[in-house]
Amino acid sequence: MAGDEAIKASVEIEAIEIHGILANISRFGACVTVPQELALMALPRTVLTLRATLGTETVSMSADLCWIHNEVGQTTIGMSFPYGPLESGTFLDAYMEGAQAAAA
Repeated sequence: MAGDEAIKASVEIEAIEIHGILANISRFGACVTVPQELALMALPRTVLTLRATLGTETVSMSADLCWIHNEVGQTTIGMSFPYGPLESGTFLDAYMEGAQAAAA
């Protein structure tokens, strides 16, 4: 996803809100790409907030940071949802159904 189709994401890390775009999501975790390099001493629990491309719907959930991959000028953050899978019934359902159909 890129440009106007990208789902906006924010990740709160150590009391700082970092904005990026959703790179991938499943019911059990997500990856977000942010336009900066991050240096963390630990991988803390965080809050992930996703905003619908069209409309105003948002989804927020607790997430555990699992890994961070720095590249020049950007970082991809991998996280899991520690309190169980993401519930259905949000704007993310259509995205996940599309991703499953593409993988089949």
